[in-house]
This record gives sequence, structure tokens and C-alpha cells, in this order.
Amino acid sequence: MVKKQTPEELLGYLENEQTYLKARINRLKKDGHPDPEVGAWYLKIAEHNYNKNADKIKQLKAKK
Repeated sequence: MVKKQTPEELLGYLENEQTYLKARINRLKKDGHPDPEVGAWYLKIAEHNYNKNADKIKQLKAKK
């Protein structure tokens, strides 16, 4: 049986993910990537996921 995450567990997970994504974005901006095109793609995806998580966190906090 699959146990669904509680809103508090999901909020904690998303906040941890935000910390990781922020570090990844900063690292990609600072160090770049050997292939600039690939680096730009990784940066775009990380920023997209960061913004998506920020919206979800905002929704979860509003429900409290």
C-alpha cells in the first residue's frame, strides 16, 4: 500500500528541494558547464523547477 505524503511532509520536501535548486543555480551561474548550450539548458530547468516549487510552497502555506 502506498502512503501519501501529508501536507507537512510535502512542504518539508519542497523546502529541502528549494535549498538544493538554489545551490545548483548558483553553481551553474558561477562555474558554468563545459558545453555552454547544455549549461544554459540545465540552468533553465533548475530555475523553472525552483519557481514551480515556490508556487507550490506558497499554496501549501496558504492552506494552513
